[in-house]
Amino acid sequence: MKKFLPVLFLLSIFACQSDSDEPLFIIDIPNEFNISMKEILNGDDEKRSFAFGIETIEAIACSQAEIITDLQTTSEKFSIQIKGIYKPDDCDNVLVKLKKEVALPSLQNGAHNIQLVLQDAIFNNGQILVEEDKYSIVMQDKFGIEIAHEELYKIPENTIWGYLAANKPANGLNEALSNQLNKAGVQNINLPSGNYYYFSSYANASIDFEVNSNYENKYRFIYSFDGEDNQLKDAIRFLQASFPEIERDIKIYTSKGTVIE
Repeated sequence: MKKFLPVLFLLSIFACQSDSDEPLFIIDIPNEFNISMKEILNGDDEKRSFAFGIETIEAIACSQAEIITDLQTTSEKFSIQIKGIYKPDDCDNVLVKLKKEVALPSLQNGAHNIQLVLQDAIFNNGQILVEEDKYSIVMQDKFGIEIAHEELYKIPENTIWGYLAANKPANGLNEALSNQLNKAGVQNINLPSGNYYYFSSYANASIDFEVNSNYENKYRFIYSFDGEDNQLKDAIRFLQASFPEIERDIKIYTSKGTVIE
């Protein structure tokens, strides 16, 4: 087990003393982990779950390394414990940022106490606030951690989003995709601006997310859709048959966790 937490306690700084002449204790703990919130989409809009994402801030020279965690649940709080980073003896020296997900049991609306514990030594206390449309995290302490986003909006039911990426500008292809999706029954949707984990939404009804494609021309979209996945597959097949000369990637994601391509 690699000890990952270079905790630096700068103690007894006598130049800054309280009125009682007792030394002040200043704690300096380098941030080691990014903490994010995620809603897990697992096949049914009514059976979603919540998870914390844990990612090392600095890259680790070992792609086989793993963040070791533990989850302890009581009636009073959820305790997410980051025990350390396991590195095997035969590390490949490939630089990667390590990631780990810790899923929590179903969270009802209201406040839930949490504790993020680093190597059984640093205790960060806070709460998750669950509302109808979003999660919020409020931390009293942030020693050794950074919070990527303090709010996570819930993706509304019957939402689809995706992208079209092409090897050259293809306005006709974009228009054809929009037409086919409209024929399938999609509706425009305007979400509150913010972080949805899978994408970010903005005031002009646009979204942004990372597109994993080598093609430079990218078109992102989001709609409300309560039809069947086969209708979306048919729209993609139509484009494949109608524009064989254009190299492209198309993916559609659904609020039920399915991916259509």
